[in-house]
Amino acid sequence: MICHVVAHGTEREIGKDNDLLWRLPDDLKHFKKITMNGTVVMGRKTFESIGRALPNRHNIVVTSDRTFDAPDVEVWHDLDRLKAEKDQRDFYIIGGATLYEQTMPYTDRIYVTEVDGTFEADTFYPEAPGEWILSSEEFHPADEKHAFRFTFREYKRAGIR
Repeated sequence: MICHVVAHGTEREIGKDNDLLWRLPDDLKHFKKITMNGTVVMGRKTFESIGRALPNRHNIVVTSDRTFDAPDVEVWHDLDRLKAEKDQRDFYIIGGATLYEQTMPYTDRIYVTEVDGTFEADTFYPEAPGEWILSSEEFHPADEKHAFRFTFREYKRAGIR
């Protein structure tokens, strides 16, 4: 199965200058809960913005740069294996925008944190074409640790269990 894990603003904003637009501790916990012990797939710029492989996860970096190498990551230069292996294991696409767009046609599930606000951004999450079913939703108000209201939502592509 291929899953997107993303946090975006009201206008689908996900980042600026290779960085996040907000700091939401509960969103980071949610991200960790979803991806822990799984296989995370990210583009090179996303990996570089994180700065290291995510612990307790199999890390795959997709890049066209044939010289790219980093400790504790598997490097892919195309998405052929992702398509071929999606029925054998779950992949969690964690960014960036290009990778989200490239994998959207065969994504089965989207875990989204929708942040209530508009933000100055240079990177946006693509529209999800097709029919999607909202399978869960959990609202979180702003508080002393979270400057913005946000909602965790899980969408499944119609026809997926």
